[in-house]
Amino acid sequence: MMTKQTAQNLNLVGDSVILMAASAVATKEPGVWHWLVFLGMSMGSILVWMLGGRILKHYDVWNGRGMGGDALLTGTLLAALLCVMATLRLFVPVYAR
Repeated sequence: MMTKQTAQNLNLVGDSVILMAASAVATKEPGVWHWLVFLGMSMGSILVWMLGGRILKHYDVWNGRGMGGDALLTGTLLAALLCVMATLRLFVPVYAR
């Protein structure tokens, strides 16, 4: 049986993989894949997600939240990530269309 901390670590790895997959899909265009934009987008989104998770103690084993609180916190992190990506879109308009 795995510990609670191991489960949270696997949750963080899973979230990072989802962010990388979303970045890969977002940077793929017919006939071309923008690998450099993928690297920037995936690493930027993972950085924002991990910083937000650390500040809000999302992956803390003893955070005391239930399923509803975790869902609300995930929504908050997602909103913050979308705001950052929307701001970056202003600076990289060619790949954002």
